[in-house]
Amino acid sequence: MTEVVNSINGYGNFSASNTGVSSKVQNIIDEHNENKVKKEGKAPEIKNSNVFLSSRAQRISLLNIEFFRGGSLTNTDVNKLVERVYEFGLISKEDYSRLSGKSLDQQPSAKTETTKLVDFIDDFSARLKKSEKDDKGKDNDKQDKAGSKTVEKLTEALQQAKVILADVEQAKKQDNFKNLINQSITTLREVIDSSAFNKIPIDDRASLTNLGRSLEVIDKLSPQRLTNAKVNRYLDISLS
Repeated sequence: MTEVVNSINGYGNFSASNTGVSSKVQNIIDEHNENKVKKEGKAPEIKNSNVFLSSRAQRISLLNIEFFRGGSLTNTDVNKLVERVYEFGLISKEDYSRLSGKSLDQQPSAKTETTKLVDFIDDFSARLKKSEKDDKGKDNDKQDKAGSKTVEKLTEALQQAKVILADVEQAKKQDNFKNLINQSITTLREVIDSSAFNKIPIDDRASLTNLGRSLEVIDKLSPQRLTNAKVNRYLDISLS
């Protein structure tokens, strides 16, 4: 939504499946469990023919090893992540096309390319907070209140995203995980789809876009959790 982006700009100038298991896939998983994979935490490359012999759960496990260990996902990694989940058959061709997205009108800095998304969230949130504090006391109370609300909404979405990216598997265990990730995705999508988005500096645009894409991939890889109420309802229906 335009309001969110306009509020950002108003708060100062930002600086920038088959269940059979192939031996090769199992070896990769065993290597991770026994040796913590490689020093940099990357999983070995594997061929598509072998990947598709593994279960969905094992393919997701390989993705976690390669991309999500210790909040290590960078801007550069997001394109690789989208490619990999498509190669693994975990998203549709339509999702792949949408998540690949349009190229930005400018190239972000080399530093931004290698920045971890969790670090970007910390930096961007701190700048939002500082700008909001600096802006207090100015005229136009109505605009200030509206701006504070939109910044608060965006800050909350960013913090939820950080918790998820810092430890994806742990975050998935939360009962409200689907609600949290969908709230973050929705807020980021409103920002990204706004016509005012292009007014944000290129490095921030790149990172916000990649953050949204990474959350959408995680959402696609996460099954819908059933609440106790839903489980009980299904049991009642099946036993009746």
